[in-house]
Amino acid sequence: MPIAILFALLVISAGAAVLRMFGLGKGVAAVGLAPAAGLAVLAIVSTSTGLLNLPPPLPGLAVLAIALAGASLTVRDRQTVAAASRALIAEQPLASGTLLLALVVPCVAIGLAFAGVQAPLSPHDGAFHVETIDRFRRGVAALAWYPPGLAALFGASLQLLPWIDSAEGAFGLGLGLTVLAPIALFGLGTTIWRDLRAASAAALLVGFTYIFPYYPQVWGGWPQLMGLLLVIGLWTVASEYLARPSWRAAGLAGVLVGGIVIVHGTELYTSSVVLLVLAVANSRRLPWRRLPRDIAAAVAIALVCAVPYLPALLHFAGTGGAYQVGLEDGRAMELGAKSATVTELLGVFTLNALGVDLPVRVVLLVAGAIWAFRQRTGRALVAASAVFAALAVISSFLNFLPPVRFVYAATFPWSLPFRQMTFASVPLVLIAGGGAVGLSGMWSGLLARLRGATRRRTQRVGRLLVVSWLLLTTWALTAFLAIPRETTASFSDDDAAAMAWLRQHAAADDVVANDRFADAGIWAPYKAGVRIVEYRAFNDPSTAAQRALVLDNVGALDGKPEAAAAACELHVRYVYHGAQNSAWQPRQFPPLDELRGSAALEEVFSSGEAVVFRTRLGPQCG
Repeated sequence: MPIAILFALLVISAGAAVLRMFGLGKGVAAVGLAPAAGLAVLAIVSTSTGLLNLPPPLPGLAVLAIALAGASLTVRDRQTVAAASRALIAEQPLASGTLLLALVVPCVAIGLAFAGVQAPLSPHDGAFHVETIDRFRRGVAALAWYPPGLAALFGASLQLLPWIDSAEGAFGLGLGLTVLAPIALFGLGTTIWRDLRAASAAALLVGFTYIFPYYPQVWGGWPQLMGLLLVIGLWTVASEYLARPSWRAAGLAGVLVGGIVIVHGTELYTSSVVLLVLAVANSRRLPWRRLPRDIAAAVAIALVCAVPYLPALLHFAGTGGAYQVGLEDGRAMELGAKSATVTELLGVFTLNALGVDLPVRVVLLVAGAIWAFRQRTGRALVAASAVFAALAVISSFLNFLPPVRFVYAATFPWSLPFRQMTFASVPLVLIAGGGAVGLSGMWSGLLARLRGATRRRTQRVGRLLVVSWLLLTTWALTAFLAIPRETTASFSDDDAAAMAWLRQHAAADDVVANDRFADAGIWAPYKAGVRIVEYRAFNDPSTAAQRALVLDNVGALDGKPEAAAAACELHVRYVYHGAQNSAWQPRQFPPLDELRGSAALEEVFSSGEAVVFRTRLGPQCG
């Protein structure tokens, strides 16, 4: 948790520097823009320095320098900032208190639910990102098909924290994105509603919404989470541009789009939908004369910011991208739509998008929709939530139609229903925030009609209900988050003990045979400082056959001379059996008793079900 908070402060400080550079650092909306601005510029800078393979910790120091610049500017203006904060608290005490709660709730929930977690919950996507992050951290990154922005930023940030291993550090930094989400929602709510009460209520409610910003922590979807924060920032800037068109807002929009490209490019589809809905809803307010010029400037800035990744992106798109995978997934979706599976999944995603306080959230959404149409400014929110929900439904149930199948495959994995519902939760939260203001107005009207003791008792009941809702919902969220922590985590205290033994006893050229990503063996390079036979992504293609031969026969190396020879050539000195099977892949290794019975393996350490074996291959290795 300390890593998450430090990272959030780093990003916000960098965002303050960027906003000051564009002359957008004033006003309450700037507070909400700081996360997106900071994430974008830090990702751009760390990607450029990381792909140049500058020696560590130079990329980290570049990130730190930007953050310190923003912090120094804030300190220089501390009297103005303090005066503005005091005035805000005095004029908007309810909104200020709600915003403070919005900042505290995610910290409490993830701090309690994920306490003691030492590696990402997902050894699948999580391991892929950790491998990439670690390469940037060590200054040996290379351009690949996957957007490098998040890995570059996390890798540079971890250069400043040399005492933390890459697996634990990546998870901690990922939690920092969750901490930033309420601030980003507050900024967007401020620009849309022009009401700090609605904005702060939305910020609080997003802290009670599982699919965003918590679910990406379960499957290691940090690039998606970071990309969505950038989309929220772009939405905020676009709303500000409608109110006050300027080249400054267009310039910042270009930086944010460039950040989206290098962090999670599929969120360009999300941005396109959002901007289209916003343009249609505000067609009369658009500055048509200057709009083409500002769009051209924003696109030019975005291209400059994304230059380091553009060659890989264009090559990936030119070779078909993920179209074939999306086509196959669309066929599976079509078959699944004929059963209850897709319906159940979509129902779960929808419930997760509505929040753990479901009954209260439904009431707030109804009140918010009514308030949105009365205020007019929130109609785009209703349209956006409807569009993304409709896209999820279409992807789930209409994949048998050729046009739907084509679009689904062409935009995969953005077209996955759970991703649509993840973003749909953003406008839904904002609508519910407006509903909170609408209901509070009705409550104030009710109290105005009461007198004496009846009014005082009604006020006490109202306060009791609100406090009870806050406490119960925070408890429910924490308990809900603890479930995946218990059911999907692949790394335990027993694994930590085994990794400590390996770090102490393994030689520099020793290799550990790991059960692919079925257990904690996937984290051995970061926890024990050793190489493993099978990484999640970065494997040597020339040794693929040898590696498969070893892993497929790890319990029978004494009876498979060719497998033993491959193990010798790969310098496989140890075999690792993790304490618990992850939820992401069944174990491929034989049962523990069979490994213990192998003449080619010698048990040298055990802690619970975490066991380390040393290979005994004898003359075959030399």
